[in-house]
Amino acid sequence: MKEKSCLWKIKDSSYVNKNMKREAYDDLVNFLKNKNFTGTAAEVKKKIQNLRNAFRKERKKLRIA
Repeated sequence: MKEKSCLWKIKDSSYVNKNMKREAYDDLVNFLKNKNFTGTAAEVKKKIQNLRNAFRKERKKLRIA
């Protein structure tokens, strides 16, 4: 996941490249399938988005406190 910076690093030039992102999600799904994962790239994308949103909410709570 760390080497797939197009998925998480906003300042990376490849962050806006949809083809690179699609390939990165497909690579991630293939990696997870070796770990008995049965989901799709769309499910992985949604899970990553949910994790990022949860992180942002918690970080915001800490900043306010």
